Amino acid sequence: MSSVVRIPTSLTTTITLNDGIVMPMFGLGTYMLSTGAGGEAENITSFALQNGYRLLDTATFYGYD
Repeated sequence: MSSVVRIPTSLTTTITLNDGIVMPMFGLGTYMLSTGAGGEAENITSFALQNGYRLLDTATFYGYD
């Protein structure tokens, strides 16, 4: 079985997973951004969403919820 490597060329490039879910290939990692109202996490996430990002790597561990 061969696999094809797809290189993301834009923020809208997606991949279809084995279960049929379509997922963006580009994402924003939020680990270690400062939290709180008006902090890095809020500002950078807002900017990313306004500029086309649709995948955000977040976790309760990061403390942003």
